[in-house]
Amino acid sequence: MKRIFNLIPFILGPMCFADAAHPVLTVAVDIRGTVSQTTLQEMQREIRKALFATGHSVEFQLRSEINSQSFEELIVVQLKGRCEMDQTPLAFDERGPDALAYTHSTDGEILPFTEVPCDRLRSSIRTAMWGDDFKRGDMLFGRAIGRVLSHEFFHILARTPGHGKKGIAKRSLSAAQLISDELRFSDEDADLVRVRNRLASAAKYPNQTDLP
Repeated sequence: MKRIFNLIPFILGPMCFADAAHPVLTVAVDIRGTVSQTTLQEMQREIRKALFATGHSVEFQLRSEINSQSFEELIVVQLKGRCEMDQTPLAFDERGPDALAYTHSTDGEILPFTEVPCDRLRSSIRTAMWGDDFKRGDMLFGRAIGRVLSHEFFHILARTPGHGKKGIAKRSLSAAQLISDELRFSDEDADLVRVRNRLASAAKYPNQTDLP
């Protein structure tokens, strides 16, 4: 079973359903360590910003508070280790034992479970930080988590182990890219997610005729 990055954002919000063009993605956050509120909030913001291009509305909920609700789309994210940055002064790559995030698959099928080894990610992004970056370390850490998770969500939502040529879905992202001011999905990759979502919706609701 291949492991890919798995991450969980913090937020409590109402569960709702959208039409096929604007599906609601619920992210169930499973915190297996420590994490600052600043990191969680920035992670949520970054994921919502990234997935906006795919047409998804994103809601976050603690995994421990999920019982028997129904969800349109659900991804479980696990945050492991100390998910907060040291206040004193490697590249993201899914390949090999030093991967910064994992998404699970079995028999070739991408599963909606991902995890983020925060200690490894923290060590990586520190190599791209300097000066006043450490004063906003938790915010930059949350941004990096949000981006590696968005990368993994691409695999899950597009139902593919492949990668894009640029943007968040690239095979490898440098530490500098993970904390840079802007990083988005390419139009091509965002469109792929939209198409796969429409196909999945059409298969689930074969009598629906109002797909855009």
